[in-house]
Amino acid sequence: ARQLPVEAVSLLSEEEGEDQPAEVEAYLRSIRDETGAGGVPLAVCGHRPVIPAMQAGLDLPTTSMQTGSSVTVHVGADGEVLAVEWHRSLA
Repeated sequence: ARQLPVEAVSLLSEEEGEDQPAEVEAYLRSIRDETGAGGVPLAVCGHRPVIPAMQAGLDLPTTSMQTGSSVTVHVGADGEVLAVEWHRSLA
């Protein structure tokens, strides 16, 4: 509805990211830091095989997530994680 840009990142797909956990983690760290510095909210979606590396890149504990669940990570200007909200799927 807001016509926001969407960028597909193949590294976060199961086909590519599952075999490159260090790269997935580094990518999430970089966008976490950029998002904090820019102060603009960002949504990132990944698939089950890459979720642990994504969580590591956000300095989150590795935990399984139910399909359709989400996590909101609040970061400061320096990329430091300030707060985390875990949300389960309603389905």
